Amino acid sequence: MLMKVIAARNAPVMRFLASGIWISGLRVAGRGALFLATMLMARALSADEFGAVAFVLAYLMVASLVGSFGLEQMALVLIARLRGAGRRGELPMRCRSMLARRAWTLLIVPAGVTGLAVNVLHSPADLLAMFLISLGLSLLAVLSGALRGTDRPLASTIVQELPRGAALLIAALMIHAGLPHALFWWAVLGFLALFLIASLAVTAAAVRHEAKDAQQDTADGGGQAGEAVDMPAQTPFMLILFATNLYVWLVPLLLERLTDIAEVGAFNVAMQYPALVSFASTSLSILYMSRIPFLQQSGTLSKMRAELKAGSGLVLAMALPMIAALVFLGEPLLGLFGEEYRRTYAAMLVITAAQAVAISCGPAGYMLLLTGREKLNLAVMASTNAAGVVVAALLAPSFGHMAAAIGFLVANVSANLFMAFYCVRALAMNTTVSCLVWWPKEARHG
Repeated sequence: MLMKVIAARNAPVMRFLASGIWISGLRVAGRGALFLATMLMARALSADEFGAVAFVLAYLMVASLVGSFGLEQMALVLIARLRGAGRRGELPMRCRSMLARRAWTLLIVPAGVTGLAVNVLHSPADLLAMFLISLGLSLLAVLSGALRGTDRPLASTIVQELPRGAALLIAALMIHAGLPHALFWWAVLGFLALFLIASLAVTAAAVRHEAKDAQQDTADGGGQAGEAVDMPAQTPFMLILFATNLYVWLVPLLLERLTDIAEVGAFNVAMQYPALVSFASTSLSILYMSRIPFLQQSGTLSKMRAELKAGSGLVLAMALPMIAALVFLGEPLLGLFGEEYRRTYAAMLVITAAQAVAISCGPAGYMLLLTGREKLNLAVMASTNAAGVVVAALLAPSFGHMAAAIGFLVANVSANLFMAFYCVRALAMNTTVSCLVWWPKEARHG
């Protein structure tokens, strides 16, 4: 009865939460597949062997996050602008033009992460597989951006999250069933290629559908074209991506060089459960991406209060039980990866604390990024991640994977607290879970 009353009084917010739950479920499914693949490989391999796998997985995640080199965001912005300007008929031609001119940048990150793995993957065949997997993940990111630009958030989330986790999980199951370990990365590549082909078909169909609708609008006498749309700049998106992911880029390499490869695996295991909590609890932030610039442009950013309050309530309901489970049951849960990984319990608690702060701060980072404060966002992410890397490097020889957890805490907490505080002072927006009980009185939009 209570839910019916709430839905009747605040239907837009309820629709917002429903979309967020679907996207959260898809993201958790993708991350859950990666989680299970990691667990299966940890149980099947020795500590050193799994350390090598964890090292490669870390840099495949880097490729998935930044391998598009800004093309993912370029595709999103270009398509959204063309749709907004009534120029949907130009979509196929402009997308082909963008990819033709910028496709070479998709090779940069895969080449870089493969080069970093030379001391870990000694087989040329495995290095080639890693390069091709990284390239496939980079291309999937671009396709995800294109789908988000055509206002298909669920399809975008599926393309972004599921192929990576599904390919790794299927390959890990095959290893568990007796496939030689040496074929693991090639099995991942084969299944990823199948998912990539399907994703290409879905994205191409979405772009063609937009162009076809534009032609129909023109034939019906509507759909007048607006101003010409310029190609978005690639460099700002690329710099922000790299700054945001600086820590995950450098820490596996630091652990491998300053300690031993087994510590990379230990840190990977310590990250698994907190990452699931974060993925489940922060998926609503994706839905704020389209709302923030629209409301800020119209001077009504404070209207997000209802959505932030509803989202904060849902986040607390999801996150608190999971965090409590990690605190009280963390050690036996880590034992599922192998008894030797129970030792990562303290590091897992440190990482969980960092994720709890990030969850509590809400979409503060998006608020800066999407209200014309890209340079501030870049400066904050670059400086805090660099500070975390320095802390991890100084402590790693003595504390191993715990040093990486402490560095993660420093980077995550300092960035999120600064951005949340800035949102309150400069935007009069309380993005934290405290918005349930407190809201700034005066708006000072800048």
